[in-house]
Amino acid sequence: MKKTSEQLFQSRLKENETIHWYGQPAGGLLIREKDLLLIPGSIILVGFAGLMNVIAFYFYNSLLLQVFAVGVSALAVYLGLFRFLADIRRRRRIHYCVTNFRVMMCSGRRQTLRTLPLKNIERMDLAEEKNGRGHISLGNTNPLWAWLFGQFMLSSEHLPGFENIDHAREVFQLIEQLKRKNVSGELINTVKQIEFNEN
Repeated sequence: MKKTSEQLFQSRLKENETIHWYGQPAGGLLIREKDLLLIPGSIILVGFAGLMNVIAFYFYNSLLLQVFAVGVSALAVYLGLFRFLADIRRRRRIHYCVTNFRVMMCSGRRQTLRTLPLKNIERMDLAEEKNGRGHISLGNTNPLWAWLFGQFMLSSEHLPGFENIDHAREVFQLIEQLKRKNVSGELINTVKQIEFNEN
């Protein structure tokens, strides 16, 4: 039985930790800015691949040309169809969660858990669309990657951010609010510890 986002994270909570938000990237077919170039390009590539196959298999009996033609055909099919299916499948396996202590992400077939404590978030950026959907980057991750390609790329961050989530601004503001509370609570505990040591 497939677990919901809440069920996935509920069993992984620490003591005194509570869930404030959970969700997944938007599902279904997503057409992004990069597709404005890739879709016409893939159509041209399909035509070119078809021509290459005719030349390779009917006019020239060159093994190298045939291998090249098959490779171009496979690339054309991937750009035109399979990458959309792979992206839908990838997003379906991603789950996000925000608690009073940290942000979490479960992803992949094995639902690998990645976490980032709120106190360790030095920088946050929001890339929002008109429909309220958007990307939240955490740390030094470039938010343009998620906006252009639909996922965080070339990132050294352990948990780069949330991609394609609904109500992105509300989630962004929630993380900021919880982060401030977390930092304030740590400062109070530090002051109390100092006063206790002095006494």
